[in-house]
Amino acid sequence: MAFQINPAIDIALILFPILYLRFIEGKKAPIGCFGLADACTGRQNIAAANAEQAVLAAKILFSMLAVALLLGLTFAGLGFDDSEKVRSVSAMLATSGLPVLAYFMVVRIFAEEFFFRAFLVPRIGIICSSALFGISHIGYGSVAEIIGAAVLGAVLAYFYKNERKLVPNYVAHFLYNAIILLAAVSI
Repeated sequence: MAFQINPAIDIALILFPILYLRFIEGKKAPIGCFGLADACTGRQNIAAANAEQAVLAAKILFSMLAVALLLGLTFAGLGFDDSEKVRSVSAMLATSGLPVLAYFMVVRIFAEEFFFRAFLVPRIGIICSSALFGISHIGYGSVAEIIGAAVLGAVLAYFYKNERKLVPNYVAHFLYNAIILLAAVSI
């Protein structure tokens, strides 16, 4: 069975916030509303800005890894582990070919960060946006994945709410998923 791409999901995750801001909130240039404006501010020291974002991405990634470890230990301690379903889907994605893998790693992760963090966090908060992020992972067929995605979504939402920078969130999410995919194919 090949891993399926559904670009309509990603188009909706990106287009809905833009249209909402334009037509509901009446904002004409919404890019600054999504934590992407830092690159457009005309800061003199681009290297310093990039270094700050790299450090922030590292903090987010290490926070995600620490929380994932704690979740894994908690699930193991409770004797609750349905993560085989997640490993199966992850392994299928990891071996689905470069175009599919690149699509999910670049487009899907950006769409998720754009919608769940940059759009939803300022409007409905960390808890609600993270719960919706968890629910969006129902396709894995794993309760542990839904809970894990919600909790890790809360980590990402926390950093977005405090920093209002989308790029470090995207980089951390990308690297986290890359680590998970590498683990899935090596287990």
